[in-house]
Amino acid sequence: MANLAAFLTLSGTYDSVRSIDQAISAGYRICAHPAMKVEFQMSYPAANFYFHEDGNEFAGVMDDYLAGKCQVLAIGYEDTSMDTNFLERMCTNDLVYTASVIAEIPMAFPIRQGISSGFSYWMYTGERLGVSLQASKKEFPTEARCDVHLSEEVQGDEMDEITVKNFFFPLLFFLVFAAIAIMIQIRYICNARHDPMAGVCDSNRSDTRRSDTRNIASFSDNDLPFPPSEASEI
Repeated sequence: MANLAAFLTLSGTYDSVRSIDQAISAGYRICAHPAMKVEFQMSYPAANFYFHEDGNEFAGVMDDYLAGKCQVLAIGYEDTSMDTNFLERMCTNDLVYTASVIAEIPMAFPIRQGISSGFSYWMYTGERLGVSLQASKKEFPTEARCDVHLSEEVQGDEMDEITVKNFFFPLLFFLVFAAIAIMIQIRYICNARHDPMAGVCDSNRSDTRRSDTRNIASFSDNDLPFPPSEASEI
């Protein structure tokens, strides 16, 4: 079994549209393969699709895009990611694959019933040993003269790893306001030291404390409103 996965493919100039939902919201027409017509129309009834009519597979879908019949494409990744000519056309027209999967359809190999069981067994065994179509594609990638994959996706999974880039703006925000707070505090201290009224207030407070101390020290037993014996009992 294999998956026929259709990925949203768009020009690098459409920076604001990187998913099928954004393409629908923007009202863009989407070029697609006619084999996916039923699935696309059922999954995205509000989308504006243009399905290729000349039977020229995904090369024909690309021709429709270049003819101005749509603004983005829904392209089968497994069908085109190893097609050197198709990848070169993507580079020439500044097109990239996004991570927005529009549809996945399980596909089976056309094979005789008599050998299907054995074939399935060896496919399963190969996958357990790390031998698969995906592993071969990673080991022997098709070279293109440009990067045909969108390097920075808008949508991410909630379990994605947090990197230093995610903390850059919060840290910058914190540091800016911390610097402002320090500057305000330094200015306040400098103004307090050079303000003559602040010095008068401080002098008055110290004189008041000294006066209170002298009054307490000069307070004698004769000034008590009651005899010393009663005061000691109290």
